[in-house]
Amino acid sequence: MHDELFEKSDIVARYRVGPYVEAREGFLRQAGAGGYSRSTLKRIAWVLLIVAEAVHNHGGSISIDQLEKLNRSIRLVNGRRPSRETAKLFRRYGEGWLRSIGAFLPEAAPLPRFAREVNAFAAYMRVERGLSPVTIAERGVRLCRFTEDDPIMTIPPECEAQILRYFHVEKWPPTTIARQLNINRGTVKRVLARAGLPPVSLRPRPSRIDPYLPFIHQTLEKFPRLAASRLYVMAHERGYRGSPHHFRHLIACLRPRPKAEAFLRLRSLPGEQAQVDWAHFGHLVIGRARRPLMAFVMVLSYSRPHESPHFQMTP
Repeated sequence: MHDELFEKSDIVARYRVGPYVEAREGFLRQAGAGGYSRSTLKRIAWVLLIVAEAVHNHGGSISIDQLEKLNRSIRLVNGRRPSRETAKLFRRYGEGWLRSIGAFLPEAAPLPRFAREVNAFAAYMRVERGLSPVTIAERGVRLCRFTEDDPIMTIPPECEAQILRYFHVEKWPPTTIARQLNINRGTVKRVLARAGLPPVSLRPRPSRIDPYLPFIHQTLEKFPRLAASRLYVMAHERGYRGSPHHFRHLIACLRPRPKAEAFLRLRSLPGEQAQVDWAHFGHLVIGRARRPLMAFVMVLSYSRPHESPHFQMTP
């Protein structure tokens, strides 16, 4: 990965001599898959090299306070401190990479609010009321939500380290990690996102219809209103063996939509425009004579009221 980012061989050698080179290159590949530019990847590689040397000097782990102290002590070649954007980049990706390799020392977890009261309430429900553990747990969850402490959003640091290790070392997808650790899949994705990793997109599964997509697109371009049943017969004669119902569903997604026609909506001011015409309302019999009945219709374009004085037309 460093060969792709840097052109000079001495710079590539300096980055590869540093500790944790495989973990750093793996993190850079993940960031590159997320669509980061080459200049941003170079800055991330610079951050990872400094953090990796600090972790190596501190015995394989580092805390948040040590990371902040390292961030404040960095000086550039000209002797100046990095900009605020670079400091944010150092803090974000340095911590994310440390979490990914399990070298980040977690902070001491603070006691939840009203912990003593919640424990006393659970003991009261268990001893005095004789409620089951399931009922006590459900009411504990409601009480924690009332006190603004959500136990669902927090996981132990050991579980977080296992998630990162399985993702980087074993190359497990989030679904497999969630199934093996018996936790929610969203929790796994949240841990990976908090570690600075891009979201994992699922690879599209191959389908039976894939070899016939060029034929289907070409046919629908020529005959956009062709029925899906007829198109299924044509694809079946060419070797397609999928379900007709599923085929109709796919054709509904692939069928080209007609282009929307542009139109100009006319607007008029009060008393500016009116539309007039003659209207025929049949015939009237007056005595022995049968005469047509016509109406002069005028419609005001602004308010749309109708004025239609009637006239009898004499032959």
